[in-house]
Amino acid sequence: MMMKTLLFFMICLNKGHMGDVAAVAGITGGSVISCVYDPENVKIRDGAKSFCKMLGSECKTVTEVKNDLWIPEERFSMTDDKTLSQINVLIRNLTVNDSGTYRCKVDSKWFQEVKINVEQESCCGTSEEQTAYTLGTAVIHCKYPEKYKNNLKHLMKVQNGSLVSIIQIYGGSTTIERFSLSDNEQEHVLTATIANVSEHDDGVYFCGIYEKLIYASLFTEIRLHVSVSGHSFCLSL
Repeated sequence: MMMKTLLFFMICLNKGHMGDVAAVAGITGGSVISCVYDPENVKIRDGAKSFCKMLGSECKTVTEVKNDLWIPEERFSMTDDKTLSQINVLIRNLTVNDSGTYRCKVDSKWFQEVKINVEQESCCGTSEEQTAYTLGTAVIHCKYPEKYKNNLKHLMKVQNGSLVSIIQIYGGSTTIERFSLSDNEQEHVLTATIANVSEHDDGVYFCGIYEKLIYASLFTEIRLHVSVSGHSFCLSL
């Protein structure tokens, strides 16, 4: 079992405004950073995009546009969602050594800067592979830091290179179609249930919370494999 804690940042730019800077506090494990660009700016929309880290006066490229946001064998991966006009960057196995200044770039110019201060988090956060079966039930248990007990919590899925919220909750429990989410605030455990599993449920999920308007913390990553069988499968993380 590989221990991780994940963090999702959403940085929005005003149309045509370049050089914005956002400062965020991260926690060890991983992160997804999103830089939104102006779809009417042809140079940015059609240019070669990359993500780099400042080392002295140089900005060293750590990733360029990939076909998928989640690439298990790579620590950095990046997608360009032209529908949302948004760059998404996933950093896996984030450590305190990853603290620093990063930039979203197009060609040789940067248009979004993010300063990340990574703090050690010993509480929780796991990365696991799980098998579920068609017509069965998948149950995911996600531990979270006590400081997040009053936050709105989400089950999210990687779809088309972006992170999409499937269901959310403010304490208690809720159900939307086949998806249920419950929050044990005493034990600091979030439980997500997927009923009547289908092949379309195969993919990568995250448990997490949005914090402020700039970013959201993701504390569990689940790679769900769906197989054809009559069994249901549960995994505690």
